Amino acid sequence: MTLANFVKTLVGGPRIDSLQRARTDTWARWVAPIPGEHAYGRDPGYEDAFFELKDEAGKLSGIDDGLIIRACEHLLKETGKDLRLAGYYAFARLRQDGTAGFADGLELAAALVDRYGEEALPVRHEAKKAALEMLATARVLETLESRGDFVPVDLERTLAALDVLVMHTAAWPDAARPNLQPLVSRFEKKEAPARGVDSGMAMPAATAPGKTSAGSIASTRDLLDQARAMSAWLRDQENGYLPSVRVVRSVRWDTLHDVPPADTASHTRLAPPRAELRQQMKRLVLQKHWHELLERVEGAFMEGVNHLWFDLQYFQHVALDHAGTPYSAWRELLRADFALFLERLPGIERLAFNDGTPFADDTTLEWIARHAVVRDLEAGETIASLPVSADSESDSTGDWPEIEVQARELATREGIEAAFAWLEGLPGMKTDRHRYLQRFVMARLADHAGRHDAAFALLAELDGTSRSLPLMRWEPALTFEVKHQLVKALKAMSSRKDADKPALARRIGELHAELAVLDPARALTLS
Repeated sequence: MTLANFVKTLVGGPRIDSLQRARTDTWARWVAPIPGEHAYGRDPGYEDAFFELKDEAGKLSGIDDGLIIRACEHLLKETGKDLRLAGYYAFARLRQDGTAGFADGLELAAALVDRYGEEALPVRHEAKKAALEMLATARVLETLESRGDFVPVDLERTLAALDVLVMHTAAWPDAARPNLQPLVSRFEKKEAPARGVDSGMAMPAATAPGKTSAGSIASTRDLLDQARAMSAWLRDQENGYLPSVRVVRSVRWDTLHDVPPADTASHTRLAPPRAELRQQMKRLVLQKHWHELLERVEGAFMEGVNHLWFDLQYFQHVALDHAGTPYSAWRELLRADFALFLERLPGIERLAFNDGTPFADDTTLEWIARHAVVRDLEAGETIASLPVSADSESDSTGDWPEIEVQARELATREGIEAAFAWLEGLPGMKTDRHRYLQRFVMARLADHAGRHDAAFALLAELDGTSRSLPLMRWEPALTFEVKHQLVKALKAMSSRKDADKPALARRIGELHAELAVLDPARALTLS
């Protein structure tokens, strides 16, 4: 059923017009043209207020919705007609005011699309598509479920606005056309039983199949719906991320008592995760959007049988490692939960979905072996070293972070000479870049062991090599790290009585200048 027909069926009579006049007037100032060359204004994405509201919206708990709402209104009225602002506004209003607030947010998005069409910001098609799809993310839908039923007037407004969005964007290019079907499906599922009901009458709560009376759970679907609602509510509380993720993992993992049956190739009958999910996760890792990655992981976890797609746990812990306080403090607890689940169902991580997609790819299996295995340390079990290589087809950085960890452990046990010998014998040393990274790890080991002369010699060599290799252009972050380490080595040398302090100070000054060219913002934090 199309949304147009669905609206007609639900509220009766002809399809609701684009936006009723009274509601259009409500948003008149918000969508009024910006004085200047373009009526839609300029990209607000470069404004401090935009960065502030985006950071606030990216939190998983303790969000200041008032700040987001005020910033969105100011930027829309004064800077540019940007659909991203409508997305942030709608979700903030949903959290603050429930379904009535979401209806307002959807109306605002519809008013912008109705007034500016494809000219609405952001300019890039892909960004425009992503902005409108903010209205239909898993987190929005979960929060919507937790806020109860729509009263008829708000339901009518929401469907009318959604109809505007679907009808207008249907003519947009594929790259810009948003997929709002998850939101449409939510209303088809929840509100369709009310077809034929007078729109002036309140709809009985029993018309929502996803809802059950308080305390009543009649099926697994009811259980999952309530788990989603509980998780969404918890995530909106201060420090709510930890309990929210443990609730859904308890429901999905602790109710699984046996390893799924599989054929001789370890293929189960379970459907695989959506193909685009992995690409979304990898993109967020590359962009270092750690809070958004955590949100995407939780949305994906509740889809289908994705609680058995263990790559999600790997992506979750990559984000936890980088998201800062308080998330970094929770990672060990969540890893322990995962390890205990795997121990209860031995071998489950080696299975695959029905198309051959593994429950855990090689990267995840290596991560599990190091961080998510229950070991009896009192009985003498130790953490085994992982096989490493300087070259890795699945990751442009190879295994270098793991290589450095193992080299440090070896240096602690057997001395730095043994660690250097092990590094010299690494497999996969094929390129100048591999040799460069090998020497850099050696320099860091030497510095860590207090062998400052060796560290300085290696770093000075690397600094000179970076001028002949295309590193400064293609890998400025790596070049920055080398120069930063060299500054530390020079400062350590300058503390000696026989040091040529003026010469060392000049070289340190030169390096600081070079660091400022490579990364001005980070260089300032080191000054």
